[in-house]
Amino acid sequence: MLKAPSCSLLTCFSRVSQLKGPLLIDAHRVSVIQCKTESTMDIYSNPQFNSLVPLPDVLANLTFQEIALNVPNCTCAPVANFLGYLEGSFALETLVDPSDMPVSKLSTLVRNCTTPGLLDDVSNGQIIDWFFDRFQNQQGDFMWLYVPVIGICFHDYCNALKWEGNPDISGIGVNVAFFIQAALTSVFLLIYLGFYIAETHHARKHPGLANQKIASSWRKASDDCLEVFWSTCYVFALTLAVGTLCFNVIYDSPGHVYSGYFGYLGTILSVSVLICLWPWFPGRYRYPVLTFSGVCVLLGLVIGVSMTFLKEVSSDDKTVFEKACLESKQRMGSVKDLKEDENVFMQPTKSTTYVQNFVRYTPWATVALLALWGGAFFFTLLWRRRNKITNWSLYKMITGILGGLLVLGSFGLVWVALSFFFYLRVRVEDLAGPSYAENEWGFGQIVAIAAWLPLFGQIGMVVFRTLSKDTKYQKLFNPAPESERYSHHLLPQTPTFEQPQRHGSDMEKEPVTTVAQQDITDAAWQR
Repeated sequence: MLKAPSCSLLTCFSRVSQLKGPLLIDAHRVSVIQCKTESTMDIYSNPQFNSLVPLPDVLANLTFQEIALNVPNCTCAPVANFLGYLEGSFALETLVDPSDMPVSKLSTLVRNCTTPGLLDDVSNGQIIDWFFDRFQNQQGDFMWLYVPVIGICFHDYCNALKWEGNPDISGIGVNVAFFIQAALTSVFLLIYLGFYIAETHHARKHPGLANQKIASSWRKASDDCLEVFWSTCYVFALTLAVGTLCFNVIYDSPGHVYSGYFGYLGTILSVSVLICLWPWFPGRYRYPVLTFSGVCVLLGLVIGVSMTFLKEVSSDDKTVFEKACLESKQRMGSVKDLKEDENVFMQPTKSTTYVQNFVRYTPWATVALLALWGGAFFFTLLWRRRNKITNWSLYKMITGILGGLLVLGSFGLVWVALSFFFYLRVRVEDLAGPSYAENEWGFGQIVAIAAWLPLFGQIGMVVFRTLSKDTKYQKLFNPAPESERYSHHLLPQTPTFEQPQRHGSDMEKEPVTTVAQQDITDAAWQR
């Protein structure tokens, strides 16, 4: 049996920089890893391979280019299944030998993409011999078969790669967790928008109290709930940012670029939530320096995440699915067009292009945000302590405009990141087909949802505790026992007994009550 070197079949013909011929394709989009051509040739110099029986004339004259030109006229499934089988089965590690060749898939490919009946008298073994003979002598020509397959039979080829995704990073449970975070952010913004409208209306009706906030139990409950939510999101964002940074630096197995997309988008989404709700966060007033320092740490991690992911996404160390499917879209045109334009099949998809461009500008935008926000924060803090702010109306107008832009920008970024998150998942699910495993509910997916359940319980307790102290809601949260409610109902109807008085007497009127009536009265007062 022929032993294979550590190089796959497709890497030998995919490394365009190593090929010599009329076809040149962007190595950034197509190439995988460099193939050891000399070791590959050693396999076919083996006497066992050279002692093969001469091929029939119909096979001796058959070339990869001829099959490639027939790809538009043949069924896509056989061609895509053959190439996808090689990539998926051997995982870019070994060059297949005749004993490992998928006989049925190769035979179906060759017979399907040639003139009907031309190979009726040819055996499958002869087809395998032809394949290795052509691959030995015409390696460059094999690109004529590979390129039209990923161009014309795009979905079939991507489905044949058997891509499973990464459920721990972008599974359905993680999607729901991010959606919960974005939805709660929207709810809090609506609540505080309602408070702002109410305070504005109150200031117009009472100009003398324009600078005072409306004190209400609902406002107190909202502030406490926001503090719980913001603190939880901070811990979540810090954990996610550190994990994504370590993942980009350390993790180097197949699929790390795909997982890096979702790690980056999740980090951007979580940090944007914190910035969006920053103006109303109670800790901003209680411990401003500590809170702002925590946000600066997160923004520094965002810079690290974006730079490490940019390095990963710009490299050629990607799986075939990431390069040919995730970051590309179905190419239009015919094989003959390749002679005029070698990039006719190499059109990148807009979703990944937008994300990559966004990643490139993230470090610069974050540094600018840190400089402007940090400068304004510390100068304002210093001026307040020294009472140097004389025109408070102008100060409030400027800070209000800048804060509004910051809130709107970060809120839009939350939903943009979530939209890309869902769009990439839907696209990969469409390309991967039945093999896609990220829609399956597993232990990790359930844990991703369950991790947010304590937050809802804590928010419920905050609302209950705050409103129960308000006299308006005491009957709702602290109902009286049944006996007291009954006595309270009878108490106003209980007659009061008075002693008769003599005229001219200085004695005051004293009500005379029975023991039972006195108990009822005491119970009512205690309630």
